[in-house]
Amino acid sequence: MPIIDMISETLEFAKSHNYNKLGLLATKKTIESGLYSERAEKLGISIVNPSEESNKRLSSAIHSFLQNGLKEEQQEAVLSAVSELVDEGVEAVILGCTDLKAILNKRSIDVPLVDSLCVLTDVAVRALSGGE
Repeated sequence: MPIIDMISETLEFAKSHNYNKLGLLATKKTIESGLYSERAEKLGISIVNPSEESNKRLSSAIHSFLQNGLKEEQQEAVLSAVSELVDEGVEAVILGCTDLKAILNKRSIDVPLVDSLCVLTDVAVRALSGGE
C-alpha cells in the first residue's frame, strides 16, 4: 500500500471540481500549521480560515465530541463556522478533521463539503484495487 497524503489528495479533489476559494474547518493546530494553505497556494487555491473566535469554538466542539459524544452545541459551533466561511465567499468547505462529518451528522449545509476522510478512503480503495 503506498503512502497517501490526505491533504494533497483533498486539495487535488477540490481542484478537480474547480473550487478555487475554499473554507477550512479543522482544529486550531491544523490551521496554524499552514499545511493546507501552503499546499493550496501551489495549486492556485485560496484557503479561508474561520475567525480566531470561531476556530476556538470549533476546536472546543471537536474535543468535546471526542470526550463526550455528540451534543447540539457542537453542531451549532460547526454550522456557525460554515456560515462565517460562506459569508466570506468560499465555493466549498474542507472538513479538515476526520470527526467533523460525525459532528454534522447529516445536517443540511448550503455549500459543498469536501470531506478529507472520504477523499482519503476513495483514494485508498482505488490504490488497493489497482485503479487510478
